[in-house]
Amino acid sequence: MFHYDQINDQSPLFDQTNHTLAKFHNAFNYFTKQDPTQLDNNTNIFSDQEYDEFLNYANFTLKTIKNKVLRGTSTCFCNSEFRAVGDVYKSEVHGILSLMVCTFGIVANLLNIVVLTNKELSATPINRILTGLAVTDLLVMLEYVPFSIYMYFVHVRSKLYFTYTGSLFILIHMHFSQLLHTISIFQTLTLAICRHVAIRFPHKCSASCSESSCYISVLVAYILPILICAPSYFVFSIQEVHIWEDGKLQSLYQLHLSKLAKENNGFIFSLHFWMYSVCIKLLPCLVLSVISYYLIGALRQASKRKHELKSKSAAPCQQSKVEQRLDRTAHMLVAVLLLFLITEFPQGILALLSGILGRCFFESCYQPYGEIMDILALLNGAINFILYCSMSRQFRVTFGQLFKPKNVLGKIVPPTNTDMQSTKSTYV
Repeated sequence: MFHYDQINDQSPLFDQTNHTLAKFHNAFNYFTKQDPTQLDNNTNIFSDQEYDEFLNYANFTLKTIKNKVLRGTSTCFCNSEFRAVGDVYKSEVHGILSLMVCTFGIVANLLNIVVLTNKELSATPINRILTGLAVTDLLVMLEYVPFSIYMYFVHVRSKLYFTYTGSLFILIHMHFSQLLHTISIFQTLTLAICRHVAIRFPHKCSASCSESSCYISVLVAYILPILICAPSYFVFSIQEVHIWEDGKLQSLYQLHLSKLAKENNGFIFSLHFWMYSVCIKLLPCLVLSVISYYLIGALRQASKRKHELKSKSAAPCQQSKVEQRLDRTAHMLVAVLLLFLITEFPQGILALLSGILGRCFFESCYQPYGEIMDILALLNGAINFILYCSMSRQFRVTFGQLFKPKNVLGKIVPPTNTDMQSTKSTYV
């Protein structure tokens, strides 16, 4: 979820270029009309302030032109057709789609929290991990809504996009959303590991899934991401630049790679993407893949034993509740793995390549697909609770008891004496 490139595609690039060329043209004309014998090392065609502003502006304009040209060519790994898909999605689809996904995710995770904090379910330690996961995903959705409105609706019609406050908001969003998403990933891992231990090592379940161990696991899932995401805190910074607009030079603020990120051959920049790709994306994918592999193996062994019992027994062998739970959990965790791989694995690969190949790959291949990776992460957080909570029959029963229209209406409108008498007569 990185958005450091804030150069507005609708900015008057050609006006900026023409102004820069006009400045150079005036300077050239000035020198060609002067007597060379009258020019010395102290000759200055600008005032000090104008000279500084012009150099600052000229550097920014030429850098902008360079970035635009690089994005339109195939010199940086990815050709223009590859990047065009991300540009079309960003400009025409992502804004409204992200708001729709976030709205659904907010409602879904709120319902999840209400059910899991019910006294019948909250006593189970594993449900506390589910609650923590729902809270984290809810915060991700709530934080992304104002960002989406600001980035894809407000800044199109406003210059607020280029203010210091606007850039600070983008920077905070970038760090906060990455931290929350990383916490969500680690909670997903914690839940998967607990489920794996409970099914594969049932004799160890009481110790590994106790209240204290779940509390420690949730605490680690909140603290460890803060340390893992630490390199990203030093990669980007707010920088002031100038553009020629409305007939004068104006200051604007954008996010760019910090000086620290560029020092030592971009060591901090590379470290950030190595940590992000390996520890946050690829390693969780590997762990979930291994867990699913063992779960599928356990499922096959249980199925094989069941068929052997059926072949030896003349009476029909009915599947036990434990085996049914094993089947449900194994299939659901496979679905969770596929969802996780679809949403996280591409980001991990692109981030890893950005760390290996450097800024050129990041700017030309990773950044254009930022919005597509964002929507995949949002979808993961919006529907994750459905996959996890469908493992629990008790959750579905509690959900039905809490949200049946009759029960909800009874909480809003107290029953009358006639209703109570009819209810009593029903159970007599």
